[in-house]
Amino acid sequence: MPFYLFLFVFTPFYMFYKKIILFIIAVFGLLLFFKTDYYANWIDRFILNPNTTVEEQMSKTSVEERKEYRFGNLYTLCQYMKKTLDTTSFKNGEPIVLLPPNDYLKAKGVETFHMAEPAEFYYHIGVKTVWTTHPDAQKANWAIIVTGKNNIAFIPIRTTAERQQLLDMYKNYKPAL
Repeated sequence: MPFYLFLFVFTPFYMFYKKIILFIIAVFGLLLFFKTDYYANWIDRFILNPNTTVEEQMSKTSVEERKEYRFGNLYTLCQYMKKTLDTTSFKNGEPIVLLPPNDYLKAKGVETFHMAEPAEFYYHIGVKTVWTTHPDAQKANWAIIVTGKNNIAFIPIRTTAERQQLLDMYKNYKPAL
């Protein structure tokens, strides 16, 4: 059988198998993506087990209500941070907020809140936030801390010793989603 005839006969089968293999790889990639904690929680909360009805969602008519419903505790914390920061003045430019690692939150019993990545805080209130491993963590002048089981607070960092104490407390925890 000549080679050109071989290609003519087997090319459709090859293309078919290639598409199936690429589809399987794509599905596997999506499954791995949604196995991470953050996205597994998202798909469980919004796709697999939505806890609201259409009527309940339609009852939230103001922009703030919809944002609180859509973004949850993160949006509420961001608005609290914004109100607090609006009442203060800054000498050294913008505030830098130190975020605690999620593993630290879990270890201290905070189950109702998942610390978002810094980009989300910037999206909501325009304030720079940093993980504990970021080089600007040494410049942080505000921090989110755990005050009790399922309680967090937003406090100013007044001295270098306070900042170092927070960083020492967080050093055993990995700052990641």
